[in-house]
Amino acid sequence: MIGRTQWTGLIWTVVTAQVVIAQSPTARRLTLNDLYQLREVSAPEVSPEGGWVAYIVTTADSLLDRAHRDLWMTSWDADGA
Repeated sequence: MIGRTQWTGLIWTVVTAQVVIAQSPTARRLTLNDLYQLREVSAPEVSPEGGWVAYIVTTADSLLDRAHRDLWMTSWDADGA
């Protein structure tokens, strides 16, 4: 069974792939290099007071053939303040 974190990562991957393709000046097929441009968002956690959300952004490094993970944090409110 797919967990919530895996669904979140899958959704962000699909959305990011569509953005990469949409930014292309002409229609073309998705390539392996495009996949290295994708970012996987996972493990969202809301802070105890509910004002912030922390999450992990994973990118692929094609030169080192490994994944790189960064911890991001953003405001949880709709205004982004």
